[in-house]
Amino acid sequence: MRGSGNLDLFTQVIDTFDFLGRDPTEEWSVFEGGTYKFKHPADWVELGKRKADGTLVGDRLELRADAANPSPGIVVSIDNKLIDVALSASEVVNSTVNLDGWGGVPTVSFVSISGASAQVIDGPFQEAWKRVVVIWKAGSLIQMTWTDDARRTNEEVIENIVSSFEFLD
Repeated sequence: MRGSGNLDLFTQVIDTFDFLGRDPTEEWSVFEGGTYKFKHPADWVELGKRKADGTLVGDRLELRADAANPSPGIVVSIDNKLIDVALSASEVVNSTVNLDGWGGVPTVSFVSISGASAQVIDGPFQEAWKRVVVIWKAGSLIQMTWTDDARRTNEEVIENIVSSFEFLD
């Protein structure tokens, strides 16, 4: 049959496409922090302690791909008792931008995450890549600090973590 080789080639090429795209986080674990939740790779190690009811001891969560190596990894901290959360967020952003160790001036961008105001600070920090996401809403300030290698090998992971972030109200 004439052209059947072209049809086979066409089928092979089409089979390599992912038209709808698979959700890269569909097999990830979900962390719920009372007022918020987000997804993270299921094989990551959670550092820290939990109470008998499963809630965190303290207001800090640390997740890493490898317990012995901080990169890639994320630290999430929350403060739910703020009176002027926007001012507190501004203070966190300004103090973070002014830390010693940035390799130049980090970029700072304003974004909306789960309907809340947020700022993202991004840049080389010491010998790694750091992204700090500061999210504030209704008296809650959440800071997510991401550490990656200097080449940003795992940048897609933090993009997916942040895009999965939701407030639970």
